[in-house]
Amino acid sequence: MAPKVNMRHSPYTILARVALLATCNFATVAATAEQTGHWTRTIGGPGRDNGQAVAVSADGVCSSGSFQGASLSIGSGSDEVVPADSGGSFVVCFDTAGTLQWHALVSGGGAQIQAIVRLPNNQVYAAGLFGGEASIQGPDGSHALHGMAGVDAFVVKLAADGKLLWVKVFANRLGSQAWKLAPDGNGGVIVQGTYQDSLAVEDIQLTAVGQRDLFLARMDADGHLLWLRSLGSKNNEAFGDLAVSGNIVYELLATEGSIVDLSPVDLGRGHSDVILVQRNLSDGQVNWYRRIGGRVMDFPGSLTVDDTGDVYVAVSFQDRAWIIRPEDTYTSHGSMDILVAAFDSKGGIRWTHRRGDDGVEMASTMMLNCSGKLLMLAYLRSSTISSASGTVLEQISVEDGQARDITAEVFPGQNNMQVMSLAAFGERGFAFTGTSSNTKPDDGVAIMSEISRRLGGKSDAVTGMRGSGSCLN
Repeated sequence: MAPKVNMRHSPYTILARVALLATCNFATVAATAEQTGHWTRTIGGPGRDNGQAVAVSADGVCSSGSFQGASLSIGSGSDEVVPADSGGSFVVCFDTAGTLQWHALVSGGGAQIQAIVRLPNNQVYAAGLFGGEASIQGPDGSHALHGMAGVDAFVVKLAADGKLLWVKVFANRLGSQAWKLAPDGNGGVIVQGTYQDSLAVEDIQLTAVGQRDLFLARMDADGHLLWLRSLGSKNNEAFGDLAVSGNIVYELLATEGSIVDLSPVDLGRGHSDVILVQRNLSDGQVNWYRRIGGRVMDFPGSLTVDDTGDVYVAVSFQDRAWIIRPEDTYTSHGSMDILVAAFDSKGGIRWTHRRGDDGVEMASTMMLNCSGKLLMLAYLRSSTISSASGTVLEQISVEDGQARDITAEVFPGQNNMQVMSLAAFGERGFAFTGTSSNTKPDDGVAIMSEISRRLGGKSDAVTGMRGSGSCLN
């Protein structure tokens, strides 16, 4: 029997779970209004199902998530029911009109797909974790995954039609997990994950400093390891986000201590802080880093980068937070606020701004629009005064960080829709993936108005596309 995946590690549990809810993938694809659609598809089985990540190319949308039960129903106009062993994770791809192209399942060993990337040629990378033994079922049949006794990270590459190209397992004695992916611009992929004790991949071995460290790996298009790096403190680290621009890799993470791999010596501030790291794409060496945090707990949200290497970061913080000097401090208005910051490619601060009111704001994802002049920040808001809850989309000028437009509660919160991932088509068009636990549509919210039924489970994964792809300057 495969070992049960157990994610309960204290105090890492709080850090990882909040980061899991707050961090998402974001990709940008320039598209015309004729290429985009306006549709919603529901994916689910007889149990509890969740949408996790979304990825796009000019030809369509791929979504990933997890499901429970012996079958998976894909709502693509006429439902397709896929037999499964006992639940697992899925990758499902649609064209821009919402027509199902292909699907693949990873099941057994508590398999979870945490991240996906779709390349311009429509090939797909997927990454996650499993315990012991699992299998990948796709258009070309079933393929086995073999791990060690614990929980192991894996990365799989799928062809444009969903057929398996290769799979790599990051196996170690005490466990590893893959959480984030970013394309390297050359057909390969960057992987961010966590590991305990040690991690050996091909002829490179890492040794953890603390209880749980981060690894960052680059693989070429054929799955060969190009480099493998580690960051760690005496305590725990948690994943955040990844982005690549030219020969620069940006890594966002959270730490509960002082990371010994960074120079000059990194000093912690609160229970957990956020670290932004810039690396060379060619060898993974660190160029510089910036600590973002305060006296209590801070959590990584999202980052995006432009063509010049300037990077934009959104993090969630409690109480007070600063980047370089304590005198440049932001104080939260509620239980948790958001700090948005812009850095140039040398690590200098261009601007910083706080977002938040009386309740809780959690940064979900952020992207540049196709003109490169506007950021779109998505964050979860829960107000203690109005009891309002939902996802807020805010357009921000890249020049000064000022808000240009705010659309509140585009996605309903609480028992209806929890958005986990967004991917941009042009400026206003986007694809989304999340989880719905409501039995009927919310008549007041357009994003859910096409969901007129559910597929019988306690919750279902939901994916789709919205808006035109026009690029407004």
